[in-house]
Amino acid sequence: TWGSGDHGILGHGWQSWFTRDRKVPARVEGLRHIVIRKIATGSGHNAVISEGGTLFVWGHGKYGRLGLGDSRSYWTPTPVKQLDRVVRDVACGKRHTLAL
Repeated sequence: TWGSGDHGILGHGWQSWFTRDRKVPARVEGLRHIVIRKIATGSGHNAVISEGGTLFVWGHGKYGRLGLGDSRSYWTPTPVKQLDRVVRDVACGKRHTLAL
């Protein structure tokens, strides 16, 4: 990922305000050993589905859009444990996320 790192949207972990933006692509280390089947992006958050059907989210958590039970930002990919079944598809809107 690269670009603006506001609220952890790039998934590289918390970094200082001066180094969080990326001007060149960098690997999201939290996904290094996970085979990704689907990627979705919103205006402030991202979601991916692993080959096994686990949904991972990160970025700006305002409005509960990450589905992690709170409204804080997550700076690295975090599995959505509240979903108790295999996720087949995901879409990210401006302030919400939809999973099937």
